[in-house]
Amino acid sequence: MPNNHNIPLPVDFEVSEFQLARWISSDNAKTLEAFVSANSSGVADDVDGDPVFLAKNQFYLDYTKERAEGIVFSSIKDVKKRT
Repeated sequence: MPNNHNIPLPVDFEVSEFQLARWISSDNAKTLEAFVSANSSGVADDVDGDPVFLAKNQFYLDYTKERAEGIVFSSIKDVKKRT
């Protein structure tokens, strides 16, 4: 039986500081672990537990990519590729 009572609730929205997300990977587990550790405030796990780098803007993403030797950034997740 549906509830037909409309109860107004206060709702607030906050703007995210992140604009872009890229899945990250590396052939070297230690390299990936070091990157995640160094960028912990900008890395999250997706629903599958895979790491995702969160960037504030395109400049910050490009800047990070240039300095992250051994890290692969991908805008598309290959769900068929499993290790």
